[in-house]
Amino acid sequence: MVHLGTKNPRVSYSFNNRTIVCAESVRDLGVIVDSGLTFDVHINNVVSKAYARTAMLFRGFSTRNITLLRRACITYVYPILEYASNVWNPHLLKHKCP
Repeated sequence: MVHLGTKNPRVSYSFNNRTIVCAESVRDLGVIVDSGLTFDVHINNVVSKAYARTAMLFRGFSTRNITLLRRACITYVYPILEYASNVWNPHLLKHKCP
């Protein structure tokens, strides 16, 4: 359970005499949303996955043929960046590359 928004009171809920723990973020359909309704955690997760996959490609291929590396990038890295791209679209200045 996540308390969304800033005006939502932080009420603790219980079920069968057990308190339900309030989480700071939740994953829904692969998109991570935090309690402030920002996607910073999701964007950081996507960027780290894309960097890791790119590094894996460079370690895995001994060739530096640009055509082969481009196809590998399109096949293995782009799907990570394109999933839920409306969330990933960096519309804030802090999410854009310098």
